[in-house]
Amino acid sequence: MSKLGFEEVHVSQGKYGIVSNGSVQIHFWACTDRRIAEATSCRVRVQGIQRLHAECASHAIVHPNAPLASKPWGTMEFAILDPDGNLITFHEDADA
Repeated sequence: MSKLGFEEVHVSQGKYGIVSNGSVQIHFWACTDRRIAEATSCRVRVQGIQRLHAECASHAIVHPNAPLASKPWGTMEFAILDPDGNLITFHEDADA
């Protein structure tokens, strides 16, 4: 998450973790079954998706199957995989 500008708030190694970037906090819980993490995803609504995409692209963390694109349901979005295999999709209303 450091590549996205998040900083550690709390870490209980192997149990729970919290990171934040400004007013955004993300909480993670540990799971010993990697298949669960690899089958898990979340969607995060953002403002300034073009800027965020450019930053993620500069760190080469944009998922190759999920580049920035306009979607038929009215959003612009792209995704990354975190080091544990969680898919994180960032989206913004297309008219934002």
